[in-house]
Amino acid sequence: MKTNFFLLYMCLPESKIKNINVPSCINCANYNKNHRTCDLFGEKNIVTNEIDYELAYLCRKNEDMCGKNAKLFIDNKYHNKIMKFLNINNNDNYYIFIIYFMYVFSIYLIINN
Repeated sequence: MKTNFFLLYMCLPESKIKNINVPSCINCANYNKNHRTCDLFGEKNIVTNEIDYELAYLCRKNEDMCGKNAKLFIDNKYHNKIMKFLNINNNDNYYIFIIYFMYVFSIYLIINN
């Protein structure tokens, strides 16, 4: 029975939709849905002190930014769970936590190797 399903699966045509396995910006913690921008990239206006964020599709086209494969993608559902668990309301503390976690994990790897 399992063999029949496997053979059936192997006969199905592959999807012809491009980028089907690439994460979408709308599911990223850095995506601003109201302005369709990425909160990771922008430029500060030195007169008004406002930040002009880059449009998300431009960040995805540029491989020096996030790129086609979304190399800086942070899944919203995990991001929100971590923020809620740690009771963190602003991104500054979140990134400090990530850096601290990476530091502790690297020490763990050094000790155990």
